[in-house]
Amino acid sequence: MKKYAIGFTFFCSLLSVKSNGQTFCPVKNGYAFYTLTIPGMQRVDENGNRINPKAVKQRFIYLESQSGVMFSIEDVYYNNIPVKKFTVVAAENVVNLGFADGTGNPLKIKAGKKFNLWKITIEPKENDKEKENTTISVKIKSAKKVSIFIIKKEIQISTPDSY
Repeated sequence: MKKYAIGFTFFCSLLSVKSNGQTFCPVKNGYAFYTLTIPGMQRVDENGNRINPKAVKQRFIYLESQSGVMFSIEDVYYNNIPVKKFTVVAAENVVNLGFADGTGNPLKIKAGKKFNLWKITIEPKENDKEKENTTISVKIKSAKKVSIFIIKKEIQISTPDSY
C-alpha cells in the first residue's frame, strides 16, 4: 500500500509542475535598440530667440519568432510602465541596423532557419528620460494563451548622417 501512495504522490506532483509551467511563447529572441537624433533646423520662439533642440529618442524592438506560428503583441512595457503607442510590422530576415555607439562595429540581425523577424516601433515620448538598460516586457498572445517575453538590454546605435 505504501508503494502506491508514493507513486500517487509522485504522479500528482508531476502533474502539478506540468500544469503550472510557463506557457508556450512563440518568440525565441528579442533585441531592443534606440537612436538619438537632433532636429537639424534651428527653431525660434515668437520673439526670435533660439530654442535649443532636444534630442528625440527613437526606440524599436526586434523579435525573432517561429515561422507559421500566429501571435499578436498585446502590450509593451518599459520598466513596468505601459507604452501608449507602438506599431508592429514584419521585417526582412536580415536587418542592417547601423553601428554600435561607441565601438563603431556594424550591427546586423539575422533570423535563423524557419524563423521570422518582427519590428516593434515605439512612438517617441516628449520627455523620454528612461535609462538605456531598462527592462522591456512584451506581452504576447498566442492560441488564447498569454506569455511575457523580457528583454533586459537596450543598445544605442548610430546611423550615418543623411543630408
